Amino acid sequence: MIFESIHAAGRPVPATSHMAPRGAQGLVGFFQKPEQSLETSRKGFYDRKTSELLAFASSWTYSNIGAYAYAMANHGLTNNDSVSITLTNDALFVDTSAFILQSQSKNVVIVSFRGTKVRGTINWLTDATARRESFLSAGEVHGGFHRAIRAIWPILRPLLLAAAERRSICEELERQKRIWLKSCGDTAPHPFPVDEPTRTEEEASATAEGSPAPATKGGVRPNARPACAPVADNPPAFYITGHSLGGALAVLAGAILHRDDDFSTRFGSAVRGIYTYGQPMVGDSTFAREHKDNIGTILFRHVYERDIVPRLPPITMGRFEHIGREYHSTETGWALKTEPVRRTLTAGLSNIIGIAAWLTQDVLPIRWLRLPFSWGHHSPINYMRASMIADPGAEFDPFAPTV
Repeated sequence: MIFESIHAAGRPVPATSHMAPRGAQGLVGFFQKPEQSLETSRKGFYDRKTSELLAFASSWTYSNIGAYAYAMANHGLTNNDSVSITLTNDALFVDTSAFILQSQSKNVVIVSFRGTKVRGTINWLTDATARRESFLSAGEVHGGFHRAIRAIWPILRPLLLAAAERRSICEELERQKRIWLKSCGDTAPHPFPVDEPTRTEEEASATAEGSPAPATKGGVRPNARPACAPVADNPPAFYITGHSLGGALAVLAGAILHRDDDFSTRFGSAVRGIYTYGQPMVGDSTFAREHKDNIGTILFRHVYERDIVPRLPPITMGRFEHIGREYHSTETGWALKTEPVRRTLTAGLSNIIGIAAWLTQDVLPIRWLRLPFSWGHHSPINYMRASMIADPGAEFDPFAPTV
């Protein structure tokens, strides 16, 4: 288990560096800073600027925390605090990384999950383990994806709550490290699950009113949450993202938060959008039906040309179904499609076709041969480039929503 954190100052890249079709200059962030754009984006409404920023976030999650924070600072989110958690267990087919970015004002939070590493055998086994498992009494989901998100969730959840309460995620990470990790040379008692005497909100309130504080053991009330400032009426704007396997984990994270009573009751409006790129199918028809009217309304799935992964798992691996809105790449950006992509038939044949398409289109190339899907189209760089292309009319109104 690896915990890391970093603060990135940086300087935003000028807006003129963005790609645009036929010589038009991209105007993303011209009138608003990225943080302001994320703050004002409406829940459930697709936003082109948000799509571009999160395409970068999901792509740089494949790197380390320093490179990720630097890239996001250079893309406009300067003075961000970023933390990462990596949990690996080869025997359990678990190798998961999650990055959390908190803006300087603490008004914006981005949660990004790393996708399948090219040289990561465990990630490939996670993808291949498609036997469905029950998901919180709300249908069944891909077993490999389910294990990955549930394994990291006990460590990730306190950080998400801290961000929702506008507390420092870096300070919360240090607190979690003191709870979960202890040096062999440290002989002092190490109570679980809390680490040191901390006044809770209940204790602070009781003291202020002149009444005795609740009984504690060793100066700490079991399972107490540290005192923090009152939660504002408008919680921070949360965005969840990921590419490939990371997109699948982003969907499951959104579903878990929706069914988390503590989070959904206090911060139900916090999650503005779930933006995924090259995301495979996650659950069965029951899962899709149970989440169609909640996370399905804020889930925006991006599919680049003939990317094979959104068509997986294949039909032979059981019943799976997409939820949310699907956007396909075009010469002028992303366009909404009314029907999801068709699933592949079998894993073996699909992979042969996907590899052949990659070889004939990106390696040789043989332009006239167009196979139905390709592994070459799954690269995150394709999603970044497609997201940087301006929509028609953006040269006049760069903030018009694409729906």
